[in-house]
Amino acid sequence: MRRAALGLLLAASFLGGLYLSRGPAPTPGAPTAAAQPAGAHTDWSRVGFSDRAHLEEHFRKHGAEFGATTPDEYLHLAQRLRDRPAGDDLLEATRSDGTICRYEAKSGGFIAFDPDGTIRTFFRPNNGEAYFLRQLKREPNRT
Repeated sequence: MRRAALGLLLAASFLGGLYLSRGPAPTPGAPTAAAQPAGAHTDWSRVGFSDRAHLEEHFRKHGAEFGATTPDEYLHLAQRLRDRPAGDDLLEATRSDGTICRYEAKSGGFIAFDPDGTIRTFFRPNNGEAYFLRQLKREPNRT
């Protein structure tokens, strides 16, 4: 039963971009994830990189840094860091352009993502926390 479910999940991710989509189009007038009341649960499990090409590009560059052997494994590690509550060894700050940056001291992982959960980058910077602090001062870049 578990193998069948896993097979369906993998097939869906390849065929429909299950983990990569931004989710359904918002309903007009409905609150966005950023505008939801405090404590409201946002299901970001389907949100990843903007598209499969970006995921694969980032995986090629940074997957080995985390021991990931597939793009989907790399994506799950990034989602786990993005979705984990901040605190303890997980620093979080929001840049002036709305990009949310996080740095986890234990793993050395840095992630930047948009308010809707779309991951922009995930890697291990050489100088960890100093890199995180520099990112907070960075000018907005929306290319």
